[in-house]
Amino acid sequence: MQPKDFRRYLQRTVLIPVVLLAILAVVLLWQINYMVESLRQVDHVDQVISDGRLLMRLTLDMETGLRGYLLTGDRIFLEPYHRALESQGQVFQQLQELTRSDPEQRETLERIGVRVKDWQNYADQMIQRRENGRDYQSLAVNLPGKQIMDGIRADRERMLSRAQITREQRTVGARRATRSALLTLGFLTFGIALVLMVVTHHRMTALSEAYSDLLEAERARNEEARSSREWLLTTMRSIGECVIATDPAGFIEFLNSAAEQLTGWKLREARGLPVTRVMNLFEEQTGKPIADPTEFVRTRQDGGARLSATVLARRDGERRVIEESAAPIVGASGNLHGVVLVFRDITDRRRSEAVLRSSEKLALVGRLSATIAHEIQNPLDSVMNLLYLMENTPGLPEPHRDYARSAEEELGRITQITRQLLSFNREAREPVPSDVCEIIDSVITLFAPKLTKNKIQLIRQYETHDRVLGFPGELRQVFSNLLVNAMEASSANSRIVVRVSSAHDDGRPGVRVLISDAGKGIPSSAKRDLFTPFFTTKGEKGTGLGLWVSRGIVEKHQGYIRFRSSTDGTKHGTSFLVFLPLEPAIGQIDSVA
Repeated sequence: MQPKDFRRYLQRTVLIPVVLLAILAVVLLWQINYMVESLRQVDHVDQVISDGRLLMRLTLDMETGLRGYLLTGDRIFLEPYHRALESQGQVFQQLQELTRSDPEQRETLERIGVRVKDWQNYADQMIQRRENGRDYQSLAVNLPGKQIMDGIRADRERMLSRAQITREQRTVGARRATRSALLTLGFLTFGIALVLMVVTHHRMTALSEAYSDLLEAERARNEEARSSREWLLTTMRSIGECVIATDPAGFIEFLNSAAEQLTGWKLREARGLPVTRVMNLFEEQTGKPIADPTEFVRTRQDGGARLSATVLARRDGERRVIEESAAPIVGASGNLHGVVLVFRDITDRRRSEAVLRSSEKLALVGRLSATIAHEIQNPLDSVMNLLYLMENTPGLPEPHRDYARSAEEELGRITQITRQLLSFNREAREPVPSDVCEIIDSVITLFAPKLTKNKIQLIRQYETHDRVLGFPGELRQVFSNLLVNAMEASSANSRIVVRVSSAHDDGRPGVRVLISDAGKGIPSSAKRDLFTPFFTTKGEKGTGLGLWVSRGIVEKHQGYIRFRSSTDGTKHGTSFLVFLPLEPAIGQIDSVA
């Protein structure tokens, strides 16, 4: 059978499954659209419930602010009142849009709106009388605000109750749509499998025989192609990838032009030399020499090998990061004829990837910290107001008043922590002079409760307050990762030492930060992969990205990060050293986009 006829026969054999799968895809798409629409309706009702509860919280904030002002006369208690008043309009507009198709809900919402306006008029009169020193208590009797607020609550509960019933009904519909989609998938899959088994059995048998004949013919042609060595060499010389071919013993027989340029060796000089002489490879993380890559391939039973990124020392001593693959050259009889190595220079690409990873990580941390701080700050204000009212309540027992003061102090600490979280999101667009000690202090503030809880003593030894030119948010991330690792490695009643001192590296003045713990230490088997992406010694608790990202940030600031660890029984522990130059070379440190 000719290849053209074989392809035609194969196309006809595949046509039936393709048509059946297309039918399955259309039916499933219809079912999925129906299921998605059901889920969208459930989400719509959830939004009504959420906005209804938000509206009530805003109304309660207004009521709380008004009471606080009437009791104390302090206008600071009107801040929740005015904030809620500003937000109510938008919430009402959203609810009106969401309940547009439900006349009963829309009627209830309009009634709530009328009562809210009545209560606002009542509140404005009370505030005006309180400001003017007039009798506002008599107005409270004539204009009963509590009855109006009770009506608002009743209407709100009525609206939420109806929304909850609607949600349950639509949830049942969504479940039915899901079950229908699964049943449809099961029946169609079974039917299609049955049709494929019956219809294609004969054709696949004939196709298998034809394929075997064609495969034998292809094998014969491949054997003939192996004699075209010169043609293959010409092709390898012209490709852009670096190619090195060796004999079975690992001695070089061929280098293409790209390999000559990257290694610094010419083919006439390298032919007959061991591949380790031309490809002087080192581990990227530890700098240890790497064994002969051809030996690695020859000892593998499956024949092929994909090596991780390594460092190639050129003939002139310059080091470049490469990405390498290797495969054996095997004859028809299965004998090894040699090994071919294909590699490329990825030094510039790695630098670009490091900057991109750092930017993405910082963006994620910024959004997360801003969200957390914002969500925490709002309820903190309300709690602070309530504690203030409690503390100044006449007749409150003194022990209870002390409890309220203690609670206010603790809330003040929480407020300070939220400000530190927000600082992770306040990044400069260009490098700015930053005090490393202040950055470390802001990180320690975040983890102070955990240090206290775990009974870990943190010792700060600040010998300098020199400022480095860089991005404070990124540097906080580095020291946060290192401090978290130190805390997780430390046991109770141990200590962590953070030392900041002046230093010089290759004539560059800078700041050296040393973070040391007295943990169990890092095993020797894990040290070489410590900065490798996704490598972690923490099991399911770790992501394997902290040190990798930290090293990228430090290198972006033209510094370096190193570590020393011991698992000795008497002197165990780990120390990480970070060096940051005071002023990186102009144009070398990237600005934030």
